[in-house]
Amino acid sequence: MSRLTGPQKRQLVDAVLAAFDESGLTQLLAFDLDVRLAAIVGGGPLQQKVFELTEWLDAQGRIGEFLAAIARARPRKQEIQQVVAGLSGSPSPSHPV
Repeated sequence: MSRLTGPQKRQLVDAVLAAFDESGLTQLLAFDLDVRLAAIVGGGPLQQKVFELTEWLDAQGRIGEFLAAIARARPRKQEIQQVVAGLSGSPSPSHPV
């Protein structure tokens, strides 16, 4: 997957913020990506942490893994499914083509 554009990053950050609290995101990263949120982002509000996480995942080439993980974790969250489908170029499970 190619690097995200600025608007794509904003879309992903907004969707993650709408679907996860900090505890849920921390657990998802630990269980699905073997990543510790506190090890890769600084302090501050959750919005800043999600932005820094997105930047880190993009730089590491792991956005695809993250998209798959958030789609599995929130199958009924339409915003997540739409963002994942749009960024991965594949239809979301709840909205097949």
